Amino acid sequence: MKKQLTILFLFINLTLQATNYYVKTGGSDVANGLTDATAWATTSRVNTKWGDGTIIAGDNIYFRRGDTFTGYLTAGSSGNASNRITVGAYGSGANPIISGFTTVSGWTSQANGIYRKVVSAASASGNTTATPKMVTVNGVNTPMGKWPKTGYYNIDSHSGLTQITAGELSGQNWIGGNVYVRCRMSLLWGSTISGHSGSTITFGGVENIEDGSSFFVNNHLSALTLLGEWAYQSGTLYMYFGAANPDNYTVKIASLETGVNLSGRSYITIEDLTIEGFNNGTWTSGNSSYLTIDNCDIRLIGSHGIRFGNYTDNGGGGGNHNTITNNTVTDCNNLGIETAFWIEFTDATVTGNTVQDIGTFPGMGGNMYQSYMGIRCWSDNTLVQYNRVLNVGYHGISFYGNYSHVRNNYIDEFCMTKNDGGGIYMVYQNADLLTDATIEDNIVLNGGWIDPASYLPYGGGGSPGIYLDDRTAGILIDGNFIYNCYGDGIALHGTMDITVTNNISVGNGLDPYHAAQIKAYRDFAGEPAMDDLTLTGNQFISLNESDAANSQVIPYTMIFQAEGGASEIQGAIASIGNNYYAMPFFPNSENLVRVWNGSWGVVANWYNLAEWKSYIGGDASSNGYLATAVDTIIDVHVIYNDTTVAKTWTLSATLYDVANDDYSTSVTLQPWEGMVLFGEGTVTPEGGTEPEPPEPPTLGSGYIKNGGKFIRLGGKMIVL
Repeated sequence: MKKQLTILFLFINLTLQATNYYVKTGGSDVANGLTDATAWATTSRVNTKWGDGTIIAGDNIYFRRGDTFTGYLTAGSSGNASNRITVGAYGSGANPIISGFTTVSGWTSQANGIYRKVVSAASASGNTTATPKMVTVNGVNTPMGKWPKTGYYNIDSHSGLTQITAGELSGQNWIGGNVYVRCRMSLLWGSTISGHSGSTITFGGVENIEDGSSFFVNNHLSALTLLGEWAYQSGTLYMYFGAANPDNYTVKIASLETGVNLSGRSYITIEDLTIEGFNNGTWTSGNSSYLTIDNCDIRLIGSHGIRFGNYTDNGGGGGNHNTITNNTVTDCNNLGIETAFWIEFTDATVTGNTVQDIGTFPGMGGNMYQSYMGIRCWSDNTLVQYNRVLNVGYHGISFYGNYSHVRNNYIDEFCMTKNDGGGIYMVYQNADLLTDATIEDNIVLNGGWIDPASYLPYGGGGSPGIYLDDRTAGILIDGNFIYNCYGDGIALHGTMDITVTNNISVGNGLDPYHAAQIKAYRDFAGEPAMDDLTLTGNQFISLNESDAANSQVIPYTMIFQAEGGASEIQGAIASIGNNYYAMPFFPNSENLVRVWNGSWGVVANWYNLAEWKSYIGGDASSNGYLATAVDTIIDVHVIYNDTTVAKTWTLSATLYDVANDDYSTSVTLQPWEGMVLFGEGTVTPEGGTEPEPPEPPTLGSGYIKNGGKFIRLGGKMIVL
C-alpha cells in the first residue's frame, strides 16, 4: 500500500508541476512568461525555452487571441501519454496568428508597369525558404504570371525529356523562366529554361513528353501583364502593377519554410491557432506519434497545409495515432492535408475539417503525381470522416492502406487543375492487395474536366466521383451519392474483390471517351483479371438528352470492358441484382449498357435491359423502366443531405423515384442520404428555396468558372 501511495503522490506531483506560459504582442522576452503581465513577446523566445528544457511534458504555451506573431514554432521536446504539451490560445477574440509573411514595400520601377523589390528570406536558422511559393495581394492568394494566360500551348515536337518545339515560342525569349509540361493528364512537371532558339526551348528535364501534349511558362518577367502577377528570381520579387500605384496595395510574401515543426516529437496538441504565410503550415517527419492538430485555421500556404511524411520511396521512419480534427485549411497551392507519404505513418484520424481552394493554380504545386490534392491519407488504419473538401486541383480525398475508412465526407469541385483523378481515389499498383477498406455514405459532386486539347494523347479518365485504380482490392463502396462528375460516377480500373451496394450515381459521365454512372474495366493485359465484383441495390441514372442507335458519346448507366473478353466480364461478377438502370428521358433505351469484349479498339455492344440480363446470365431482380418518361431537365430533382441531422423537403406535387414509387407533401432524408425525384413540381428545403435544376449532360462548349461557381455552357466542364 505504501508503494502504491508513493506512486500516486508522484503522479499528482508531476501533474501539479505543469506550467502555463503566455505570449502576447507587447510582452517581453526577458520576462518569465508565467502570467499575462509577464508574458513573452515572440515565437523565438518560445523556441529557445522549448529547446533548452524549460518547457517540458505537461506544460502549456498560450498565445494571446487577437495578436499576430511573425516567426515560427519548433517543438523542442515531447510530452508523454499522461502529460501532453499543448500550444493554444488565451483571452478573447480571434485566434492568434503565427505568420511567416513579409510585407513588401518600397518598390522600384523596373519597366513596362513591372516593379521590383529585393526580398531576402527571413533570418531563421534551418527555416528559411529560397523559393517563396505564396504571395498575396490585399490578402488574396495570387499566382505567378503565366504564358499563355489561359490554357496551354501544344507541343509540335520534342527531343528527349529536355527540349520542346512549338510555333508559339518563335520570337520569344523565355530563358530563366519555368516551363510546365503536361506530362500526363495527371501530372504537371516544371523545369527551368536554360536555352531558347527560335521555336525551341531547352530545360532541365521532365518526367514525360509526348507530341501533342502541352506546356506553359511562368516565373518570367515577360509573363507579367496583369495586376498582381509576379515572378521571383535571384532574391528579387517582381510584380506587375501597370499604371497603378504599388503603395495602394498590400503585398505579402511567404519568407519562412514551416510554421509549426513537430518532427520527431510526440504527445503534443496544437489548437486554436491561425497559421499563415509559410511554404508548409505544419510539418512532421521522423518518429512522431499521438500528435493532435485541432481547431486551427491554416491558410495561405505555398505547399502543404498540414504535412506528415518522410519523403523517400520506402517511407522511412514514421509514427502513429495522429489526429487532425476540426481545422479549416484553405488556399494552399499544393496539398491541404497529408497524413503520410507512403504508409510510414499509421492509425491517422482526419475528421471534421474544411479543406478548400487547394492546388487550383497550375504551376504552383509540386512536380509529382501526389500534388494538388485536398486530403491525402496513405496510411494503414486511417479514418477520414465528416470533412468538407471544396474546389481542389486533383483528387478530393486520396487514400491508400489496409483497414482504412472514408465516410460521411462532402466533396464538391475536384480535378480543377489535373485530370484522371477522383473525388475519392485509391490506387494500389504493385503492392500487396488491400483488404477491409470502406468508402461509405459520402456525397461527391462536380468533378471537373481538363480540355483534352491540352493533351492530345488523351484516352479518357476524366474525373470519376469514386475511382479505384490499378490492382485495388477488398473495398466496400456503400451508400454514396455521386452527381454531376465529368468522368464516371464510379470507376473500377483493374480491380478485384469490390462490393458496390446502395449507391446513387446520377448525371455523371460527360466524358466522350466512354463514361458512365459506373464503369468496370481492365485495359492493361499485364494486370490480374477482374474478379469478385458485387453490384447490388444501386441506382445508376443517366441524364443523357440524346439516344441515337449505337451512340458513341452518351453517358451510359454502365460500361464494362476487359482484355479477357466476355468470359472475363461474365466471370468477374460474383453477385448482381436489385439495381436500377435508368435513362429518364429514354425509358426504353437500347444504349443502357455498353460492353467491350476485349480492348477498347474492338467493336462494342450496346444493350437494353433485357439484353444485358441475357448477356450476363443474371441480374433478374434489377429494373430501369420509368412508368413516365421525363420531358425536361426541370422535372429532374436531385437532393441530398450533407448535414448531421435529418432534413426535410416540401413537394408542391406528387413526384416519383426510379422505382416508380410516389411521394407527396414532403420527403425527409437522413444524414448523408441523397435522392432523385421525377415529375412536374418543385422541391423546396425547409426554410429555403428550390435549388437550380440540373443541366442536362449534353456535349457542348464547356463550363467556365464565375465567382467560384460553375456556369454550364452546353453541358461540358472546362477549367480555364
